[in-house]
Amino acid sequence: MTTQNNPHKFELGSTLQCTVTGYRGIAISRVDHLNGCTQYCLKPPVSEDKPTERPDGHYIDQEQLELVDRQWLDAPAGAVAIGAEIHDGAGATGGPSHREGELPR
Repeated sequence: MTTQNNPHKFELGSTLQCTVTGYRGIAISRVDHLNGCTQYCLKPPVSEDKPTERPDGHYIDQEQLELVDRQWLDAPAGAVAIGAEIHDGAGATGGPSHREGELPR
């Protein structure tokens, strides 16, 4: 729950459930809106019947969520913890898609 180092109600990687709909999933991201609303994206586990299907996650208001399990997901090898987030240093960084001084093609 909330601590001095982590002011958020739930930790990413925890299993959460919506108290209104019963939707359950793993918290994979969190969004803090300017109006003060915090939402968590819950991604359901992969079905054993359909292992190739990857269902989309759904954003649900923090006030509608309850903690089911604090089971942490294993961080990828070489991952670095930055605050409460895990970054593996690979993939897109959100920066420009070209080097400084070069024009995009």
